Amino acid sequence: MKASFYLLKYFLFSLLILTSAYPQWEYLNSPQNVNDMLILADGKMLVGTSVGLFTSENNGNSWDSTSLVAEVILTKEDHLGNIYSASGHLYRSTDDGTNWIQCGTNYPFEVDNFCINDSGYIFVLEGGTDAVYALKSTDLGNSWDILFSLLMYSNLETINYGIAINQFDNIFISYHYWGWYFPGGYWYDEKLVEMYNGQFPWITIIEEKIVQNIYFYNGVMYLATLEEGIYKSYDEGN
Repeated sequence: MKASFYLLKYFLFSLLILTSAYPQWEYLNSPQNVNDMLILADGKMLVGTSVGLFTSENNGNSWDSTSLVAEVILTKEDHLGNIYSASGHLYRSTDDGTNWIQCGTNYPFEVDNFCINDSGYIFVLEGGTDAVYALKSTDLGNSWDILFSLLMYSNLETINYGIAINQFDNIFISYHYWGWYFPGGYWYDEKLVEMYNGQFPWITIIEEKIVQNIYFYNGVMYLATLEEGIYKSYDEGN
């Protein structure tokens, strides 16, 4: 009897060691090809996928589709509880992601990235194959002002990457463009630029680095670059 007790104790101890030694993951029966996700204060989950936005109100056990059926690349919430999703255009929901309306009719067209500051102002980076635009809205996306525009020649292509705003309302965007010129040359440039306190002009902070995205945490600026990893700066790259 005593031997059986120690054997059971040893088995339970071994099981505890084994379960704590390996990562414990639970698969949620979620939509696939997820680009981004957002969890609201009440626990409701929103995921942006290659085929639209889905929501779950039971910890991911089941999922409901929404009116956003094209690819959703980003989903974010402002301080008022409005939710924004980038799906070609920018869309806003005032009911936790159930219904969506397009933000404005003229801008933006193709959203590559966006951020929201503490005042609820929206900053969007968008463009096509030959343009870069940074836009700002102070009225929940109903109207837009152009903060930055860069038009390229038709034989150039652009990729827009990051947009972020710090605690001082300084705006940062990063983009990359390249193309061919006659008679066979190759032209390219990568830039991170800053607008100080929302006032022109834009100042170039970094060149010749592909900055994929821009982050701020506790006053420190982080750059996620394509080929060289992560950089950080305590003075915003100055």
